[in-house]
Amino acid sequence: MTTTQREAAVEPQSIIGAKIGVHWIPTPSRRRLLDHDVELTDEVSADCQIALVSTRGATAQHHILEPYFESGTPVVVIVHPGGESIATALIAKGATTVVAEGRESTALDLLRNVTSDRLVRSFQAHLEGGAGFAVIQTTDPVTQLSNRSVFEKRLSAMTSDGAVHRVGFVQLGPESSIGVLPRATVAGIRRRFASTASEFVVHHHGELFDIEECRFAFLVPDLGLDDTALLARRLVDVSASFASDSTPVTVWIGTAGPESAIDGDSLVSMASKSLDAARKRGVSHLDGEELARDSSASVELDTALAIAAAVDELDPRGSHSERVAETAGALAEGLGLDELEVARIRLAATLHDIGKLRFGAAAFDPADEQFEAAKMDHPNAGAAYAGLIAGDEVADMIRSHHERWDGTGFPNRLVESDIPVGARIIAVADHLDVLVSEGKDTDEIKAAFASEASAMFDPNLVDLLIEEL
Repeated sequence: MTTTQREAAVEPQSIIGAKIGVHWIPTPSRRRLLDHDVELTDEVSADCQIALVSTRGATAQHHILEPYFESGTPVVVIVHPGGESIATALIAKGATTVVAEGRESTALDLLRNVTSDRLVRSFQAHLEGGAGFAVIQTTDPVTQLSNRSVFEKRLSAMTSDGAVHRVGFVQLGPESSIGVLPRATVAGIRRRFASTASEFVVHHHGELFDIEECRFAFLVPDLGLDDTALLARRLVDVSASFASDSTPVTVWIGTAGPESAIDGDSLVSMASKSLDAARKRGVSHLDGEELARDSSASVELDTALAIAAAVDELDPRGSHSERVAETAGALAEGLGLDELEVARIRLAATLHDIGKLRFGAAAFDPADEQFEAAKMDHPNAGAAYAGLIAGDEVADMIRSHHERWDGTGFPNRLVESDIPVGARIIAVADHLDVLVSEGKDTDEIKAAFASEASAMFDPNLVDLLIEEL
């Protein structure tokens, strides 16, 4: 049954009036949540139906979330670009799943019994498919603007108290045109842009910097999103007159502010990423807030892969999930499944052990008293993580990858074809990696699988594996 069919089969529940705990959630995100007629509270409350936690919060404050984890209240991590490591730490503490910033309202789908397979689409595309500066002087000799080193000092001073202001990067181009002009002509274009742009920036109580040839930066501490967009339009419009008769000048601008960054480093990173994205999309200006919304799919995928990598670091076998995913993908292709289903199975295989993260090293130490709990709990925990953003099919595969063909597995004692085919494939791939890690040779592996056919594993898959081996 497809995700769409599942959504149609379950009547979505009303969430009007639902009480939502929100912690470190930025204002634009809150506005998007309030569009759904829910009640938001900053208090950690036992009667919250769900809690949303932004990665923009300080790690030192995460202890306030313990009541949610202890009560079993679903906790959804709202991940901003660059916040994948913080999200991983929160999942390890007991958070349920993640949603990219800009998509925070989809977290409410947990209350509606609605899921999505968007992570599968991102993963399928993933399968198919910052500018650094070194400056010695403090003033550029052509434009007479302060250069990169001064920009960094100003930014550091502005953000030293934890405040995040507006920063922007400007690129003159295109390189195919401006790069072939005589240096004197390029210098003239840079001087004219610096002179005119400085007037606009200073008007907004900011400062313009020349950080490398044909690239500028500006700091406008008190400028909001709308005024920043207006400033960008003025810079783009005025630059049109700077070129020679035969060589047009294009301007791309990337900006970022407190809506999309939590400190100076992430501010620069988001502004730089916004500039790069503006160039790739062929638009004159892009702000980090818009980029964060547009890049939400990749943020969710990056976070999922980061969590899987964190589990692999705990696993003595190392890179276990990667190898299981490779084998599972090969088996799925061997069954003749279509590309989307193969991607879905590979994603589930990549994430099959992420439920172990909250148990830490204990999940891999049979002598630890938490080992058995981790073994029994991780399929459901992993399924809970994946369901919202990867869909029910992926969640079912993760939940069922320890079921056995004869019905003696866990957590639901499913039998034979009641076990999702993806879960049956992951079970075979998982066990293969265990045997290889134990140093078994090919004949020993074939014998081990042959003895478990029709007991632990789907006999057809065992035949396919042995043939491939």
